[in-house]
Order: sequence, then structure tokens, then C-alpha cells
Amino acid sequence: MEDSYWNTDYWHSMDRKQGKSDIIDINPNQIGISSGIGDPLQGLRSRIFMGASQVELGFMGQGKGSRSSPTGWTPESVSVPEREAIRQLAKINEITLSTHATPNVAISGIGEQGFSEERREQALTEIKKAIDFAAATAGGGPVVLHAQEFPRSIAEHFAHEKFEQYPGEKEKAFLPLVDQETGRLVNLRRDIKVPEIVRDKDQKPIRDESNRLKVEMRSFNEYQQEFDRLAKEEKKEYDGSVGKYFYSKYKESEMQRNEAESEFYDERARALERRQTEMQKVQELVNKSKNKEYILDIILQQKFAEELGLEEKKKLYENPEGFLKSAITQVEHEKKRFEEGAEAYAKQAKSVQHEVETIQPIEKYGVKQSAGAIARAALYGYDTEKNRDLERPITIVPENWTPEVYGSHPEELKQLVQESRKEFVDMLVKKKHIDEDQAQKIAQERIKATFDIGH
Repeated sequence: MEDSYWNTDYWHSMDRKQGKSDIIDINPNQIGISSGIGDPLQGLRSRIFMGASQVELGFMGQGKGSRSSPTGWTPESVSVPEREAIRQLAKINEITLSTHATPNVAISGIGEQGFSEERREQALTEIKKAIDFAAATAGGGPVVLHAQEFPRSIAEHFAHEKFEQYPGEKEKAFLPLVDQETGRLVNLRRDIKVPEIVRDKDQKPIRDESNRLKVEMRSFNEYQQEFDRLAKEEKKEYDGSVGKYFYSKYKESEMQRNEAESEFYDERARALERRQTEMQKVQELVNKSKNKEYILDIILQQKFAEELGLEEKKKLYENPEGFLKSAITQVEHEKKRFEEGAEAYAKQAKSVQHEVETIQPIEKYGVKQSAGAIARAALYGYDTEKNRDLERPITIVPENWTPEVYGSHPEELKQLVQESRKEFVDMLVKKKHIDEDQAQKIAQERIKATFDIGH
């Protein structure tokens, strides 16, 4: 390469050789280039002077934006006259324009705590702004957005390619899961140990020399091996995800504890209910007599009287009738507390069970969120294209971003495009009443991908 030259008409006497040899047949007018950060009109002008023929106009700002900062520009920062100037400048100089929406939003709607419909809608609004800008300046064309969808372990997904984010990632990385009902992220570390009862071959608990249940701490790798041995149908119960399987084991003790506490409190409440019934029957007998000795004798014959302490017996002998009324009231209050405890623990057990059931691998949930939003952006672009009779179709183009997030690997980017096209086809068929074959052609043309090797 050191003796090679780019195919331009430039040569200088300081060049190593007189004339040119080993010419690389690529000209600046064949390479696309970004307009840079800030004013897209000024950026376009500078790129024209460089000889570029394909220019991407991009924005870093979001929301209202600000023209006072290069990173604050948004499509709305560009006035109608400036948009027209961009359009005319590109046309005169035969420049093909594309548009890059702000990279500071995630179309999946993910944030620190999880996925949010509000954030997803805000991201979609930014994409729509870029679509409107592309319609006004470029006559349509690609609208690029960063595919920064959600975190996932590099070592887990691309171990066969010998990739890892940091040494020991496979043993220490988080297992990103999500609650499909709330969008809440659940990050469980792989190096967490989970207690398990040791059982024999008949699945009976084993006890140690002190006759206590034997417990061992199990690692993620052990559960991974256990999961791998499951039948295909059994794996489906966990969405085919070892992460969900591990999480269910992690939460199992909590659920068992809540169930046991609920059962204990419920049994205690039922016992108190039986005692209350016995006392009420005695109360009916007492109400028929005014003889203190008779009343005392009846109460002493009851089973609950055997459990009375010295202070309670003293009160009983002093005022049998009053003691009985007070005891009934006390049992009622105690029964109510145990009933409330049984209900509370039952609710907690159900809550844990429901959480385990609604937890999904982040890929399953996240891709659906992203694909749905990209499809909506494509539908908006399709409507804009038709309503304004644009020269070029508007294409929504997710672009790989940083390796730490889903969408950076070619296979992920491909999956994202395919799932987005499916969602878009469904929208075209249902909302626009377009034939499915035609809808698929439209989707293939209007949802594509950009692969940036610099990312």
C-alpha cells in the first residue's frame, strides 16, 4: 500500500515517485461521508468542496435542541429556508443525501431501570423528526438510527467467536432478564450461589450427623449443565433460556418460605377459630346461669382452660363470666392477626411465582419492542412518502453501534431487520389493507441496515 495512490487528479512533487503506479481505483466521489456535527447546511457545503457525492446529514440533539451548541442541533433546528437551501445545493451538485437521527435515544425504549413506553415514544418522535427532515431535504432516502437496544453478555452469545468484554465475563457477567408486564430489568449475576437441599436418588432429603437437612451451594455452571440435560419441551417452560431457569431456582427458596409461612399462619388461625367456637358454646351455657360456681366449673372443664397461666387462672376465679368474654375477644383479635399474616405470605408467594412466570430473556422482549417501534417509524415514513409524493422511498435503517449492546453483531442486526419487517408487513396488511405479497416487497425496500465497521 505504501506505493499506492488513490485515483484522484492530485499529485505533488514531494510524492515519493514521479507519476503514479498501483492506482487504487476509488475516488472521493464514490465514498459517502457524514456532514459532521452542528449546522447541516454548512456541513454539506464543506463536504461538497471535498468532492463527496454522498453525504449523511446527522443530528446529535434531541427534544427542543439548541443551535448554540454543535451537539444541540435537531431536525427542528433547521428552518424551512435552510432546508430548501440544502435541497437545492444537493440537487445542483448532484449529491445524494441520507439522514441520521440523533444517536442519543434507544428505539427499544430502554433506560437504567428497564423498558419504558414513554421513552420508546420519545425515541420514535425523534425518528419522525428525522423522517420529516429527510422528506424536505433529500426527497426521501435512508433515515439511519443507532441500534443500541439492550445489554447482553458478549461471552455468552459469541463465545464460539472467542469474543469477551472482559476477562472472566462468562463466569461473572449479568444475566439480563426482563419482566414482560412492566419492562423492569432483572440483572442476576452468574457468580451468585443458590442453596439447594441435598437429595438421594429417590429425591428424599438427606440429613447430616446432627439430623439437620443437608444444604449445598450450587453455581450457575451447575444449573447450566442441568438445563442442558432437560428435554426440549421442558426447556420451553423457561423460554429456552438458562437465565430464566437459573432465576427460577434463585427465587425458589423465597417462594417456599412464603408458602410455608402462609401455611403456618393459616393453621394457627384455624386452631384459634376452633377455640373461639368452643368458647362461644360455653358462653351460651353461661348465659343461661347466674351461678358463679357452675360457670367456673363449666369453664374449667374446657380444653383451653388447661393452657391458662397463673395470672389468667387468677382472673378466671375472680370473675368467670368476665374472663370468658375477654378471652373470646382476645382470641378473635389473635385469629384475625394470623389470618392477615396467612394472606400476606400467600400474596408474597404468589407474587414471586408470578414474577418468575413473567420473566423473559431480554432478547425475546427487547427485540419485539425494537421491531415494533422500527415498524411504526417505517409506516410513518411510508405515509410521508406517499402524502408528499417523494422522489425516493423513505428507508428506516438501523445501524450497529457499540459491541456491549444488542444490534452490534451482524446476526443481531439481521434479526432486528427481519423482525421489524414482519411487524411492518402486519401493519400494512391490517391498517392499509395491502396484499401480503406486496406488503413484503414494501417492507424489504423500506427497512434495511447499515453496518459501520468503525463501530
